[in-house]
Amino acid sequence: SVNPMELIPFTSKDLTTFVEMSCDMYDSPAVAHPVDKNVFISTFRACLAGNQHIDGRMIVENGHILGYLLLAHSFSSELGAPIVMIEELYLIPEARGQHIGRSILEALSSHYHDKVGALKLECTPENQVAMRLYQSLGFQALPYTAMVWELPNT
Repeated sequence: SVNPMELIPFTSKDLTTFVEMSCDMYDSPAVAHPVDKNVFISTFRACLAGNQHIDGRMIVENGHILGYLLLAHSFSSELGAPIVMIEELYLIPEARGQHIGRSILEALSSHYHDKVGALKLECTPENQVAMRLYQSLGFQALPYTAMVWELPNT
């Protein structure tokens, strides 16, 4: 029997693998700018510490890590409901093109149905394969420009 894909919460042994995959993710057209490795470590530690705003999962099938998922929990005053931001959905190169991303997004939709007002994500326009997937699932582009004001967090 084939083990189904599992989304397993990060454990401390996953740090090196997570950082390697994050470095690959941030070296791709999926992101707009590079990120320092220490940021990945901070994110990982926040997941391990049980930070209520971030949830990190390894995507595992038959004992093999295929990627990771980062979910940020927030609230939308526009919807008057909690929302889940799919911060990162990363698959190793050999796991791409097999509808794994679609399966994960569909599973998230089922899991959060009637619990949150929306699933949200960001996508660079260059990442056309991902854009088509998201649109086919029902994600719609918002007529906003995403802006950020980074503040020191020491």
